[in-house]
Parts: sequence; C-alpha cells; structure tokens
Amino acid sequence: MKKLQYAMCSLETITESASQDLFEYNCLLAKLKCSSRYFDSLRLFTQIHSSHCFNIKPNHYNLSITLAVCANFRDIAFGSPLHAYVVRFGLEFYPHVVNTILLLYSKTKDFGSLRRGFQEIEKPNVYFWTMLLSTCTKLGHIEYAYEVFDIMSKDNVA
Repeated sequence: MKKLQYAMCSLETITESASQDLFEYNCLLAKLKCSSRYFDSLRLFTQIHSSHCFNIKPNHYNLSITLAVCANFRDIAFGSPLHAYVVRFGLEFYPHVVNTILLLYSKTKDFGSLRRGFQEIEKPNVYFWTMLLSTCTKLGHIEYAYEVFDIMSKDNVA
C-alpha cells in the first residue's frame, strides 16, 4: 500500500506527495507517529500548515494525531498552542481530541492544565475520569485523587 510505504521515504518526498491529499496526509502523520518518528511528524505538520501553498487545514483527526505525538515526545511547547487552536475552532467536542489533550498534560506532568482541560469537558466519560484519577495518583496529588474518586462515586461513573 502506497501510503504505508511513506514511512520509509525521506520527509521531503513525503511532504510533496501528501500535501495535496488530506487522506494521505493524515495516514502519513499516523504512520510517522506509530513508527515513533515524532520529530518528523511534528516537522511535517508544521511544514504543511505553515505553507500557504497547501490547501490542507488542521482538522480533528490530524490534530489528535499531532497532540498524541506531542504527548509521546513530551513536548508541551508545541502541544499547548495546538490545544488553544482546538478550543478556538471548536474542535474540543471530539472525544478523541479531548483524550489526546488530557494525555498530553498527563505525560508532561502539567497537572494544572490537565485539571483545566478536564473541566472543559461537558460530559466526561469513565475513561476521562480514570485518566484524571490515574494522573492524580502518579503525580502525588492523593487528596485530590480522593476527591475525584468521591465525585465519581456520587455521580455513578462506571
């Protein structure tokens, strides 16, 4: 499959091919992420979206991939502006985008941003609650973890 072979090519060749097709671009970003080529993934995202030659705009899918890359790369400096972009363009209602935002703040140990991100969720599901609870305990916020657990119990989160 042509799209999966991209990961073996140079990034310049990839950018040229993927720049005209949103599907190919998204596949490429996902493949680079799955191949742990985080720097290449961030570079591709930046090249495509900083150039006015390409008619590809960030969407919920490629933003969630790039946010996951930022989380895996522990890059809060690149991830926080992406979070702001998500909010500005109303993409925070996609669960997979919210998930990767919380993942970013969890992996970068930015507990304050994780809490604010969680509070932005209109109806958090059990997965989001569990991520918050898990991060609380990993980062040593035990009292807050008890509060979260109590809220989960009272709200019958299951």
